[in-house]
Amino acid sequence: MLSLNKTLGHFGIALCNSTLALSLLGAAALIPGCVAGTDEPCSDGACESELGDGLDVSSGEAEDVGEADSALAVNDVGVIPNSACPAGVEKITIFMDDEDTSNGNDHDGWIGATQSSSNTNFVFCRVPGTSFKPLNTAEPYAVLKLGISCPAGSEAFSRTFDNEDTSNSNSFTGNIFPNTSSQSPSKTTLAFCLFRGSASAMSSFPSLGFSYGILSRAGLSKSLGEGWIETDDEDTSNGNSMFFSWSALDVAKTNDATQIVSNEADSKTRLRTARVK
Repeated sequence: MLSLNKTLGHFGIALCNSTLALSLLGAAALIPGCVAGTDEPCSDGACESELGDGLDVSSGEAEDVGEADSALAVNDVGVIPNSACPAGVEKITIFMDDEDTSNGNDHDGWIGATQSSSNTNFVFCRVPGTSFKPLNTAEPYAVLKLGISCPAGSEAFSRTFDNEDTSNSNSFTGNIFPNTSSQSPSKTTLAFCLFRGSASAMSSFPSLGFSYGILSRAGLSKSLGEGWIETDDEDTSNGNSMFFSWSALDVAKTNDATQIVSNEADSKTRLRTARVK
C-alpha cells in the first residue's frame, strides 16, 4: 500500500480506498469494448483494464468545480501548452524512446511544447476537466486523461505504444496517472477523454490563462493552427494497441477516436493536434 500511494501521488490513499470498496463489492473492472490490433470486442473477460486503459471508477456524472479541484483530482485533464505551463499549473512530461533502427519519427505544423526528434517528449499541463464540454459544432476532440474519470460529456479511450526494446529510456515527470510509462516492458499507455456533440455544448474552448491546444481530427473549425506527431514504434513483434470504454460495435465513436489518434503503417502512431487558445 505504501509504494502504491507513493506512485499515485497526492490522491493515492483515496484511490486505494476506492479500489478496496470496489473489491468488497465484488466489482470487476472490465472494459466494455476493447480492440487490441483487431476490431473485435472483448469476450470472456479477456480485457481486464489496467492503469491507462480507460479505467473509470466513478459515475461520470458532472462534478462541480470544487470537487474537480479536490485532492482526488477526479476529472483532471491535460492540454498541450503552446510554450510552457504557467506558474502554479502542474507540468506533465512523458518521454518515449522510439524505434532506433531507421527511425521514421516525423511531425508537422503546430505541436506546442511537445518535442519530436528520433524520440518523442509529450508535454501537458494539468487543468480541471470540468472546464471542457462537447463543442456545439459536434466536432470531436480529445484531451489527456489525468483523473480517475473523464469529465461529463466525454468517454475514455487509450493508446498503448510498444516502444524501443533495446536499452529503453522511457521516463516521465509529474503525476501521470492513469497513464503509464515503463522501461521493462518498454511500453507507454496514453489515456484520453473523447468529447463529441451534445445538447449542453460549448461554443468556444475555455480560457485557462495560457495558450494551449488539444488533440483533434484534421479541419477543426475552432483551430488556430493544426499539426501532427508521428511516432515510429518498435518494429520487432510490435504490440501497439487501442482500448475503448465503449462497445467496439459503436463504429461512429471508434472512427472519431481513430481519426485523432491513429494506427499507421510500419508500426507507427499519428496524433493530430490543434491550438485552440
